[in-house]
Amino acid sequence: MVNINFHQKNQQDESAKKKRIAINGSFFVSILILVISFSIFFGLKVFRNNAKNETASIKSRIGEEMKSLGEEKISRTADFQKRTEELEDSISRNKNPKEIMSKVESLMVPGVVLTSYDYDSSKKILELEAISDSFKTIAEQILSLKSSSYFEDVRAPKTTRDEDGRINFSVESRLVFK
Repeated sequence: MVNINFHQKNQQDESAKKKRIAINGSFFVSILILVISFSIFFGLKVFRNNAKNETASIKSRIGEEMKSLGEEKISRTADFQKRTEELEDSISRNKNPKEIMSKVESLMVPGVVLTSYDYDSSKKILELEAISDSFKTIAEQILSLKSSSYFEDVRAPKTTRDEDGRINFSVESRLVFK
């Protein structure tokens, strides 16, 4: 029996070892959680400060860009928008000049040569100057304009003869848009 060991392990020693390992393990996990928590906290604090600085930088850049634009450019942009709206309104309100010219062209009498065309859009007055060889063709021209539904108050305020014997005359009328 020489090889027999009668020594028994002390159960208290073994349970104390297990407790020490458990305490050391839980202590280590607690420290690890604490370190991770502090890392996240300080990381978020650094991120927040960087975000604040970047926001301030962007705001200052926006302010500089607004100053570089200047009020003149901003007002020019607003003025361009206003002019665009007025132009659209004018186009919808006024008659197409091509349509007016085609009406005048269709009403011209043979023997009358148109030398000047002037249209005042605010007053809607059309002024024509023309040349003819006879008073008869002038009368026919005025009658042609008067008989049209596009012209009202047709009159010939001025008639003269040139050196070649031709008759220069002007016709004024108010346009009526249908």
